[in-house]
Amino acid sequence: MAQTQKRMNPRHAKSEVDDSKPRYELTEQSYLGDVLYEEGAEVVFEGVPGPHMIPLNEAAEKMCEEHSKAMQVVDPIQALTVVGEGATVLQAVHNQG
Repeated sequence: MAQTQKRMNPRHAKSEVDDSKPRYELTEQSYLGDVLYEEGAEVVFEGVPGPHMIPLNEAAEKMCEEHSKAMQVVDPIQALTVVGEGATVLQAVHNQG
């Protein structure tokens, strides 16, 4: 079972934080690795940031710029792509409904 964290992971206490690593505040409850963090938690995260992560230092801002497409919120209906026979089936279902 995953732990729930309100503050930064103890391994990343503010006094020990390497400011060269991206640090974010979470705007919603999030799993990072195998830990569940609560909204408002500050975390060090070196992966691709999501739209629920507010950059707190220059390293995080740089990551957000580099991965700006990944940070966009996409409407799942607009993202739906139907190819080949699936389009015919989807159109038939849509026309019946």
